[in-house]
Amino acid sequence: MKGNTLPAFSNKRHARIQVRGEKEVLHHFIDFAESGLSVIDLNEEEYEEEISKIRETKHSCIAQYCTVVGTILREGRSIEIDNN
Repeated sequence: MKGNTLPAFSNKRHARIQVRGEKEVLHHFIDFAESGLSVIDLNEEEYEEEISKIRETKHSCIAQYCTVVGTILREGRSIEIDNN
């Protein structure tokens, strides 16, 4: 931490480290959800472009999640189209 204003091994320092870690996790899950939502209603061309962009700029687990979500939704849409 900058400035080392809290004593090493103190409860306050450990609490601050814990909160910082929790915030990082929460920001990751927000990015995870927003990325997944961004691919839901795209057509095929837009979907492929967005997945490429996500693969280049985001964590690999987010890219994998978006790929799976897109695949499941597209398979579901084709089943719905076939049933109509």
